[in-house]
Amino acid sequence: MNNITHTARHPIRYFQRASSQHSLDRKNTFFQRLQNFYSTSPSLTSGRKLFVISGSGATTARSLILKALKIGDVIGLSSKDLKKSEVPGLKFVQLSSEDLKNPTLIAKKIQARITEQGEIHYEKISALNLIGGALAPKDSSLEILNKDLPSRFFRGIHMLAENMNSSFAMGGVSSIAATISSSDCKYASVKRAADEAFCELGEEFGASTTILRPGIILENFSSEERLSPGHDYSPEQFSNKFIHMLVGSGNQLQQPVTVDCLFDALLNGLDIPGQRVVNAVSDKALTMRDLFMRFSRRKTVIQAGVPYFLAEHAVDIAPRGRFQSYAIQMLKEQDMNPEKNVPICNKDFSELLTSKKPISFEEFYKPQVDLVVSPPPYLAHLTQYSINLFEKIKKHVI
Repeated sequence: MNNITHTARHPIRYFQRASSQHSLDRKNTFFQRLQNFYSTSPSLTSGRKLFVISGSGATTARSLILKALKIGDVIGLSSKDLKKSEVPGLKFVQLSSEDLKNPTLIAKKIQARITEQGEIHYEKISALNLIGGALAPKDSSLEILNKDLPSRFFRGIHMLAENMNSSFAMGGVSSIAATISSSDCKYASVKRAADEAFCELGEEFGASTTILRPGIILENFSSEERLSPGHDYSPEQFSNKFIHMLVGSGNQLQQPVTVDCLFDALLNGLDIPGQRVVNAVSDKALTMRDLFMRFSRRKTVIQAGVPYFLAEHAVDIAPRGRFQSYAIQMLKEQDMNPEKNVPICNKDFSELLTSKKPISFEEFYKPQVDLVVSPPPYLAHLTQYSINLFEKIKKHVI
């Protein structure tokens, strides 16, 4: 005990004395012990935080990892091999979908990764979920992908926090479809149920819980790849195309959020007691038509209106194509129900950002298009007639 007290008060003097008494090998061993002491002493690691991020191979994960690394240590979980990740300081644990079904195994593997360099004490461990999607693998379902696996991830990290005598917080990214779309949309219904389940878990654990629902997510303005879709039908998918495929009226409102604001709010929410689900949207609402104009990199474009029946057929033919069923349903509901096509209040989201307002990207994205060509509406009617005729013929043939 006296030696430990002496080390804490005079580490340099203690190291010099040890160096003069031992060989070089023993000195290096001692120095390693001294480093371990400083990394594990509760008095010297007060406030040390660990962030465990699931789905670390996701498009937006890098931005969250970089932000979290400025606050504490980060462990990324992914089914992909991220050992060659270009993010300095990120510790990686590879977990399969089967591994994620076992909370005990999750806790065990992460704790083993943490203690590779010796015992470490964290005052707080936070679980951040990026697992989810609108299309489930063939051997899975939307419920498993968006609710069951994340729930077991949260349970695993809670077990880890208990094992390490650390406090626990949790957060995740959902979808604005859960706010806009009705129960007819399977994906939106699953997301709503998942968000509710996560908040119930947070209440069970006594953990701060923040779930954010973004729509379109904008990457850093200075980045060449400026956009990352919050859903699979987004303007950036057509930014290099001559034809802008506007589904429905094109007047559906969207409130894109920057990735910086999204993850600042998520990390800030970890320190606020209680459980919350927040619409992560910016102040400025723009129509889909306007978004297409701003994101286009061409001077001349054709804005082609795609009827909903045609977009739905496209989904049936190519379920993993540019159009996603839930996104088409969301746009259709905004067209059919005027009360759903209004700006969404972002007061709670603004409060999570504390010292700044959500960034409005409008001034950064000036329209580049000089000429817009709109096809005559009779083409849509002709297409609809052709589809109906095809359906009648198919019924008689089959």
